[in-house]
Amino acid sequence: MKKGILIATIFIPLISFFCFVSKANGGSKQNKRTSVIGFNFDPGAETFTETFTTELRGAVEGRVELGHTGKTQDLEQLTLAFGCPETPDPACLKEIGAGLDSTHLIYGTVKKANPKPPYSFEVVTNLFNVETGKIEKTTKIVVPADKQGTVYLQESADRVIGELFNEPPSTTIIIQSNVAGAEIILDETRIGETGSDPLWIRKVEPGKHRIIVKKEGYKIFEKILEVAKGSRVDLDAPLFRLEKGEEGGEVPIEPLPKAKGKKIGWKVLFGAGATAAGLGLAGGGLYYSLKINSYNGDLEEAINTTPDGQDVCDFYKNLEPSDYRDKVISICDQKTSLMAGQIALYSVGAVVGGVGLYFLIDGLMENKETKKESAKETEFRFKKISLVPGLTPTSGGLSIYGSF
Repeated sequence: MKKGILIATIFIPLISFFCFVSKANGGSKQNKRTSVIGFNFDPGAETFTETFTTELRGAVEGRVELGHTGKTQDLEQLTLAFGCPETPDPACLKEIGAGLDSTHLIYGTVKKANPKPPYSFEVVTNLFNVETGKIEKTTKIVVPADKQGTVYLQESADRVIGELFNEPPSTTIIIQSNVAGAEIILDETRIGETGSDPLWIRKVEPGKHRIIVKKEGYKIFEKILEVAKGSRVDLDAPLFRLEKGEEGGEVPIEPLPKAKGKKIGWKVLFGAGATAAGLGLAGGGLYYSLKINSYNGDLEEAINTTPDGQDVCDFYKNLEPSDYRDKVISICDQKTSLMAGQIALYSVGAVVGGVGLYFLIDGLMENKETKKESAKETEFRFKKISLVPGLTPTSGGLSIYGSF
């Protein structure tokens, strides 16, 4: 029993001690949580103010140590929500900061610097410390009317944030490409993707860096870039389409034919032989056609004595036996046999010749050399064709056809 009391007596103070130390350490190493809540602005400055606020948030987000909260409520919305005056006082800003779970707020005013358009704008930006309830620092810049593009505003926002937090210029690489959605890799680490606006890579270590920009269907952009401490390097990374090939890779080039001799493939040999055999069979069918035509001449007299609308052979089969009738029937039987043989030869010839023709054309197309248009770095290759061959017997011979 006494042992239990002794353990409890020692254990509870230890817990209290560790909690106290933990709290003290947490307070001394409190991380920043920064929210950009925007500006009060003059009429006509809406678009500029919205764009500049977005760039300020991007500049804060690019500095990990500032702990961008990702909050996007603007100053007008927040003053209404918290019942603050149009120009919020410190007490109201403390409430807003607590509501956004922020240690620092960035806000200010945007005013026209000249009475008539195109307008230049005077931008006053404040850094408010939520814990102390005081403005730590204020910056003031004038953005000329002819320098309100994306790149200049990004530079201005980056400079303002650096001044507010007393940070020296960081080593920065700014990458712009003509193709959106391309992957950006810095020293084997994926940084992000290209877009309509340049991508800022801040806090880069001075020295040499390997930058790759790639997207499927385009040639890889690769560059070794050397940056000095505190410098800012703008890099244009144009991408060009590939006609053929894997993602970002080079176009595969088919090997050229060997200089010595020409190798004839089995498809060409087989196709040529089968086509010749098919034509030979068709020739036999054609011979039968000539014989059938000669028999038609022998039956001309019998045809003239046959009533209209009746087959000559059927008509003479029904007549009384006679020498002439038997001669006509004999010619009819021979003609029928020849017609059966003709159909068989044409049919087999069509199959054999059709298959041979397919392999012959396919083999010849495989032997075509690759042609390359070097100026455009584009290759035009002969493609294999899909052929559905056929040979059809007609009264005059053999018709060869195919669909491609």
